[in-house]
Amino acid sequence: MALINCPECNKQISDKAAACPSCGCPVGGEADSGLEFRPVYQPVQTIEKTGKKYKAVTAFAVMAIFVGMFFCFKDCSSLGTTEADLTGPVIMGAGLFVYIVNRIYIWWHHE
Repeated sequence: MALINCPECNKQISDKAAACPSCGCPVGGEADSGLEFRPVYQPVQTIEKTGKKYKAVTAFAVMAIFVGMFFCFKDCSSLGTTEADLTGPVIMGAGLFVYIVNRIYIWWHHE
């Protein structure tokens, strides 16, 4: 029986152990295999499955929200006008609506 280092926590463990007793990392040792020891530890790879189309729609919606906010602040600075300009709130509301619907769609169809 030989001691090896755990690939996760670097503590010494038996080469016959199936997993590290300290952190639980699988090391793949067999008690009666007689084969050379090779750890089966593989790092976890996360794959993002959100398409570029939905990311672009999210970016467009966020931009629309900021443009609407800009128009709202621009309208507040001109105090002499009597007309109500709804351009800013409409753009901001549309951007917020598209953003929320898009995020719900991404969440609903995520695998």
